[in-house]
Amino acid sequence: MTGLDTSPIVAAFVERAVMRSFDTRPLPVRRITQGECRRRVKVCERIWRQLRLEKKWSLQRACDHIYRYLIAELDGTSWEPDDRCIWTPDGPGATQ
Repeated sequence: MTGLDTSPIVAAFVERAVMRSFDTRPLPVRRITQGECRRRVKVCERIWRQLRLEKKWSLQRACDHIYRYLIAELDGTSWEPDDRCIWTPDGPGATQ
């Protein structure tokens, strides 16, 4: 991730979200390309900016939602981060 938060924790969550997305939203061809990986990482970076910088979400809360919002982007559905002030890792929308 460039310029946002280069912590290994964030990188691991993004990597996990991208790789998991290939399982649930496979490409029409059986080969994962570097370009498609890069595109999905860039989507995660945009999501990360919105959650951490604009919405001021905590590190854990943002990490727990990256996969869910990546899938929404890949499916072409709209998504909007909620504005709740109280959040728990096991609550609605958390990654299982």
